[in-house]
Amino acid sequence: MGVFLAVSSSEDVAVSDEKEIARASSGTFLRDDYFRQLQRAAVLMPRAEMPDGYHGPVKSDVPTLLISGFLDPATPPSAAEEVASHLSRSRHVVARYGSHSYGGMAPCVDNIMAEFLARGSVEGLDTACTDPIRRPPFVVKKGEPDSLNP
Repeated sequence: MGVFLAVSSSEDVAVSDEKEIARASSGTFLRDDYFRQLQRAAVLMPRAEMPDGYHGPVKSDVPTLLISGFLDPATPPSAAEEVASHLSRSRHVVARYGSHSYGGMAPCVDNIMAEFLARGSVEGLDTACTDPIRRPPFVVKKGEPDSLNP
């Protein structure tokens, strides 16, 4: 938790724009409460000054594998697509029923990453194993999975 707070204090809280915070949190369940908690914690954390351009896109021709869950509300696939647009040798794999957590995506995603590392390239990666990935069942009553869960 300490590392998370130290990093977010320097990389996010210190450079955040109040108007953007208000816009992004308007109409959401948590409003701006989460960010305000980060601001309060940031006062206690050591902070580094980030260099100009730090938040700009990384541009590279290094082979890069990006993996997203289509149902991820925190870092949706569109965020990875934006990143990929600056990485000339990237591949973005989206697990249709994957979410933010890694649960239910192993060993498929492990194997994709291992293949990528062994090849040193995104070319020809076999990602078909992502098709049957499903969200873990949501239990509404002990022992009874939610019947609406795919």
